[in-house]
Amino acid sequence: MDKLMYEVIGFLCGYLLILLSPNSSPFEISDLLMRFIVNPFLFFILMMCFLIGFLSHSIIVKASIESTYRLIKGHSISLYQAFINYSLYVGYFFLFIIGPWEAVLLLAFSLMYGIISVDLKKNHVFDVDR
Repeated sequence: MDKLMYEVIGFLCGYLLILLSPNSSPFEISDLLMRFIVNPFLFFILMMCFLIGFLSHSIIVKASIESTYRLIKGHSISLYQAFINYSLYVGYFFLFIIGPWEAVLLLAFSLMYGIISVDLKKNHVFDVDR
């Protein structure tokens, strides 16, 4: 149940990030910086949404990598766990439709942090042959 909560919180934070980020037709970094300087509260809210979103999604990325490894090794996982772990990428598809650049950044940071945090030996997923 906690992974479902992480997924919902991450999706909502990603949606808020896309909804609140300033959009300009020709993207100019000076315009973006000026909007953040003029309205620092918006910058703070966007960064909190980004941080909470990618951290909650990275937990599910880590779980999906570990579940995939368990399936490859021949272990079984529950159908509910597999559904929650892999439905994250469907949520990213919807976020990509709404705001492609923000979704790509959120996905990239989530994947990097999720892959870095995978420890297959600690969770007894990795079979050590001695």
